[in-house]
Amino acid sequence: VREGGSSGIFAANDPESLQNAFTDIVAQSFFFSAQNVQIEDELSDWAEFDPQGNDGTIEFTVRIEKQSEDGTSYTTVAEQTADANTSVTLTTTEEDPITVKITPEVSGKAITVRLTENDDSEYSLEPGYRYSVTTRIKPSSDAVTAGMDSDAAKQTPDTGTGTHASNGEQGFFCNAYSTT
Repeated sequence: VREGGSSGIFAANDPESLQNAFTDIVAQSFFFSAQNVQIEDELSDWAEFDPQGNDGTIEFTVRIEKQSEDGTSYTTVAEQTADANTSVTLTTTEEDPITVKITPEVSGKAITVRLTENDDSEYSLEPGYRYSVTTRIKPSSDAVTAGMDSDAAKQTPDTGTGTHASNGEQGFFCNAYSTT
């Protein structure tokens, strides 16, 4: 059923109208609305957060990127720095802006990122956008003590998980777990 209460029946009198109907059906079929989004990630014993703030606070970069029409690239439409355990509100710079409140919370070696509306109600992810929260990490004292010649440092990352994986480099696993 089409949004707005129509019956979901498509009529076409020519090939272009039929193609438009199929495009509309595909667009409706492949987007799902994710609400109450929360991301959890815990660093392993081999890594720790690298404080960047003048007062030793952990800083995060929160970013919203919009996908190009052909789906091959993304352009940053909102970006801001946030201290751990502090909410930031991002509003995109577009003609039809979206606004989301992003809260990175740190407890020990774990981070939880919540996406909400400004009033803390549930936020629905927008189609065609990518949301990211990044921070710097560094080797823990355990990793420094073990050294790069240790068996622990000979871990190969999963393909497609970042620069080191793409370059075929080995090292310490830095995540204990991650969930969305």
